[in-house]
Amino acid sequence: MSTNRTPINRTRTPIIDAETLALFVELNAVPKRRRDTDTFKQRDRELARRLDLGGEWMCDVCSVTDASHKSYRTGMHHDSWLKVRAVRLRLLALAGISEAPAKRAN
Repeated sequence: MSTNRTPINRTRTPIIDAETLALFVELNAVPKRRRDTDTFKQRDRELARRLDLGGEWMCDVCSVTDASHKSYRTGMHHDSWLKVRAVRLRLLALAGISEAPAKRAN
């Protein structure tokens, strides 16, 4: 049976509970030199799953714990990067953390 209705295409916004926010704050505070451990990667993946960013994490687009401002301006990863970046900014705002400005290469 056909219908004249047009489906609403809304982007899903992840629900951020207190436990997810606490995990983000914990992982965001880990220095870069200690982010290559298996423990960090497992917890980072768990955070990505909670935020519905598992696909972006698996494709190695970027993580919400990644503070670099490297952007995929073109190509297939651009939309994913924008999505992860928006969630990161939302988490930072909820946690009351200000993001350090990007460093410019001379």
